[in-house]
Amino acid sequence: MGRLQRYLRRLKPEEWEALHEAALKEIKGEKMRLLMERLRRTGVPQILSPSEKELAKRIERWIWKRAYIAQHQAHPIYRAVPLEWKLMGATLYAQKDLPEDALSLLKQLPRSPSHRLGLLTLRLNIELKTGFFQSAITTLRAMERLTKELRASIERSFLQLILDRLLREYGGSYTEVGKRLLERLERHRHWKRPIPLTPPEEHIAEINLRTLYALAKGKPEEGHQLCQSSPFRFHPTLLMNDWICSLLLRMPLSAYSQYGGFDSARLSEYDKAILLNRLLLTLLLYATPAYAKEKYELLVGLYRRSIPLPENEYVWGQLLWLGERSSEAVQVLEMLLLRVKPKAFLYLQAALLLLIIHVEIQSWSKALWYLRHLLLWLRRRERFLASAPVLARFLQQLLRAGLHSGTLRLVAHGWQQHLTEYPAERYLWEITLLPDWIQARLRQQSLHQYRQMHPRTSVVELESLLGQVLGASS
Repeated sequence: MGRLQRYLRRLKPEEWEALHEAALKEIKGEKMRLLMERLRRTGVPQILSPSEKELAKRIERWIWKRAYIAQHQAHPIYRAVPLEWKLMGATLYAQKDLPEDALSLLKQLPRSPSHRLGLLTLRLNIELKTGFFQSAITTLRAMERLTKELRASIERSFLQLILDRLLREYGGSYTEVGKRLLERLERHRHWKRPIPLTPPEEHIAEINLRTLYALAKGKPEEGHQLCQSSPFRFHPTLLMNDWICSLLLRMPLSAYSQYGGFDSARLSEYDKAILLNRLLLTLLLYATPAYAKEKYELLVGLYRRSIPLPENEYVWGQLLWLGERSSEAVQVLEMLLLRVKPKAFLYLQAALLLLIIHVEIQSWSKALWYLRHLLLWLRRRERFLASAPVLARFLQQLLRAGLHSGTLRLVAHGWQQHLTEYPAERYLWEITLLPDWIQARLRQQSLHQYRQMHPRTSVVELESLLGQVLGASS
């Protein structure tokens, strides 16, 4: 299915009606309109002739143009102007031999580096064409400083992607190759540079990167210290980072009161999804099953309105299980397995949790299927995950012993001993229900009995945190 067809098929009925009505008025060629209608109503991928491909390109361009014009028509002239308007104004004045007026529009630089580069480029062109050579030198110096900033930003993004991949795909379960990569990162010149204090965006981006690096090394205390010592520690990004570090360190719930104290107007939809992730994780680690059941209607509403992040689906599935909604938990986690790439560490965590839930509800055929599936997956990932062969061996031991408490105790001890060598992975397992399930089994209790009998905080503290966070995200 082509790009245009996929887009047209995704439009809501009211969006399509508006687009179709505009096409009847603005597109003169009947062939273009008929092709657009066919692509909208047909779910089967269309094989287009060369002439139809050209028409599809023109339809796309018309859609883009219409959206661009609509966006700018809706922008009131009494508000701060978009950059495109300012650039066009400067171009118009320069065309009428009014270089001073054109350059006066281009004095104030936007915050975005890419926007700044476009503005400076236009300013330089006008200065060179009109003989303002002294100010052209100043502009070139500003461009030089900006390109240095951009190079630093690109380097930061590159490092962030590597660290993100290490955590997402390997989950801290580093093989020798992964350990060598971390060692190379340790020697990278980037960490020797001082953390910039200004502009604030640069400082926050750098703290965000270094917190991620601390988590990849299995040192959340370093990330917590970085966030706490920042002069911008109440910025949403740093609050979210500090929250996950606090959860990994299992700090008292009273320490989390600051995480509801930021301005909701500053939160994007993605920020709100991350905020929901932190809230669900906190409830997963601190709430009793009774409290999770009591807050189900509230939480399911928040979850369904949020951006569907895979990490949120995983935590939500666990919270459903904690709240004694095993069948719903299974549905959520099975859908997650279909969405997450099999090479992701989250895939392993979700598949293992499904195995455990099926064992708990005594759905033995499903449990056996997931066990076989997991063992096969672990064999395929032995080259990439240091814990894959160890976990496979422990699962086989438990299968043969039928979850006998003595065997489970030996396996649990061996697993903990193994994870001491992989602190980043250990922390990622400790913010799941796996440790609680192991402790419950060792006491010959269900997970729900164990968590209900071992409360970790008071309902008052949970209610206080919930009220603060919901107030911030509303």
